[in-house]
Amino acid sequence: MKYFAIITALLSTFLQAYPLNDTTSFEYQANYTRRPDDFWDFHVSGDTAGSNLHKRDSGRYHLRGRAVDPSAIGVGRGIKQYSGYLDDNKNDKHLFYWFFESKSNPSTDPLLLWLNGGPGASSIAAVLSGAGPTSLRGNRLQDNPFSWNNRASILFLDQPVNVGFSYGRTTSDSRAAGQEVYALLTLFFKKFPQYGKLPFFVFGVSYGGHWVPDLSYEILSHEDRNINLKGMIIANGLTDPLIQFGSMADMGCGKGGHQPIFNPQTCQYLRNNAVPQCERKVIECYKNGNQGICADAGNFCEGEILFGPAQRAGVTVYDIRQRGQGGGGMGYQFRGDPLENFLRSPNVVHALGAEGHNYNGVENKRVLDLFHRTGDIMRPMHEYVPAVLKHIPALVYAGDKDYICNWLGVRAWTEALQWQGKSQYNAATLKPYMVKGKEAGQIKSANGLTFARIYGAGHAADQTRPNAVLQLINGFMAEQAKAGTGNSSGPASNSNRPARSGSGQPQ
Repeated sequence: MKYFAIITALLSTFLQAYPLNDTTSFEYQANYTRRPDDFWDFHVSGDTAGSNLHKRDSGRYHLRGRAVDPSAIGVGRGIKQYSGYLDDNKNDKHLFYWFFESKSNPSTDPLLLWLNGGPGASSIAAVLSGAGPTSLRGNRLQDNPFSWNNRASILFLDQPVNVGFSYGRTTSDSRAAGQEVYALLTLFFKKFPQYGKLPFFVFGVSYGGHWVPDLSYEILSHEDRNINLKGMIIANGLTDPLIQFGSMADMGCGKGGHQPIFNPQTCQYLRNNAVPQCERKVIECYKNGNQGICADAGNFCEGEILFGPAQRAGVTVYDIRQRGQGGGGMGYQFRGDPLENFLRSPNVVHALGAEGHNYNGVENKRVLDLFHRTGDIMRPMHEYVPAVLKHIPALVYAGDKDYICNWLGVRAWTEALQWQGKSQYNAATLKPYMVKGKEAGQIKSANGLTFARIYGAGHAADQTRPNAVLQLINGFMAEQAKAGTGNSSGPASNSNRPARSGSGQPQ
């Protein structure tokens, strides 16, 4: 027994240092309870998707779904809605989705895919906390005047695996996650071609700075896709870690329009020591792509060296106006237990068809840890953006009280981007962004790339300044849908897709 304990301890240490591939799961359950086939209203097999899926992938995927009765749970009353799972049967992965039709003109209004960040934050939580048709306030449901589906249909997706209601063998990098989401969209639009004809937009917040460029690139790589992609939207996203982590000193030292949260000595330390050390490690990750090097960069930069000063200053990294710890949470007011209790209630679980190990909570920190271990967090996702911008426009915005994905760094990475519209975009000046006659932020745009700064908003800008963000989103989608852009062939065919190293970088 003594030797067994020693071997077990050594094996545990090895697995922590060298995580397994993307089918590793820290909470994989082989004995989950899957609902019978006749529980669902429809089934779509990947074999019926034709050339829209890779031939090698078609047999893996299967879509299940059912109409949700709004009166059964009190969410989205009077709105047509569906929920269900995308199943990767080969690898035992199951992604949960919840779809709502637009309240206005569902036959012509755009359709938006909502992806929460983390990685590990549930998109389904956003149904009841800001973007969905109904809000949960305490234990009471009420109509949401700022619902994003007032003028758009929305597909909320719990991804990657083991986030929210999704379950199975865990995905641990953005590349694999993008391929899974593409399969879901392909089968969803196979079932509902009337939605597939609508202008489609990919939206992601926070770690959506990773999800959105990769998924947009993935979609555009399929010339025979059934997805009418018109644009991508990144909200307070982490896209270019090198530039964005380097901006934290400026944001914390008063250059972002808010009074300094650090004293002069801390600012000097950050600029002369902490930021250069972090940047050297991120540069090495960008160059090498090695999992261990990138994981080390992430742990170093997101640890004591850059987050520690904010914690000691007594502010949250998601809104420098708020007192709290330097980390933890997504910056969203998900109202904790009431929301999780609601989603775990038997009538809601049954109405949605949720299965597996029930609801994983509004944020699964073990998913976050796994993505840290694979080094995915420090990967240069901005490298996908130039190819995407050749075909569709992008909106990138940030609340200006965020520290972790602050507006200075977000603007900086868009201006450092090497793309065909760089000179004109960089020459564009920030102009007032007006909402109901009042200046709500600043905005600049050229050649299909738009950046917006939202005044008085933290990491969760759509919650702290819902009206300003909703006007921005609706305006962008309406403009691009009217312009008729985004339906051209993608940056590469399936056979000519740019190769990626083991790190997931485009080459």
